[in-house]
Amino acid sequence: MYWCAASSCGDGEGVQQKWFSILNHVANIHRGHGDKFLQCEHEQLDNREWIKYGSNAHTEVEKVFKGRLLATDIKKLSPAEQTSGLESFHRVICFFAPKSLHFFHAQMEARLYLGTLHFYENVNRVQAVTLDGSHQYRVSFPKGRSYIDDLFDELLIRREMYTSNSEAFD
Repeated sequence: MYWCAASSCGDGEGVQQKWFSILNHVANIHRGHGDKFLQCEHEQLDNREWIKYGSNAHTEVEKVFKGRLLATDIKKLSPAEQTSGLESFHRVICFFAPKSLHFFHAQMEARLYLGTLHFYENVNRVQAVTLDGSHQYRVSFPKGRSYIDDLFDELLIRREMYTSNSEAFD
């Protein structure tokens, strides 16, 4: 779905044609998707099992892809403004301040600050690669990151020196 929106430059009809082209693609039809998306952009594919066009399985997939609400909403997908960055930020915040635990206001505020600092420290890092050179997609939270230790140390120092957060930040 993201590829359909990102590769269509905001053209709603183009997004929809690319979305519907998936129905043809799964049935080994790679041309004639519409006037804005004429054919699939991939290389020649090896022989594999395909869903037969018009079969019960294909009809069920078509019901999902061409559902009235989805078919109209798919045209409105934004090509640029995706929420993956926000979702990543939220995941980091939940790591530092889990929703399943209760924290008093000052503790929650400190955890949110730490989570935010951690996120922005890492947001522009180059994606990690595996030993064979392919991109790594598993998220890990390594122990012993020196700046995290420094943040916690600074937090403890400020906690001992000041009685409130507002006093510590002045």
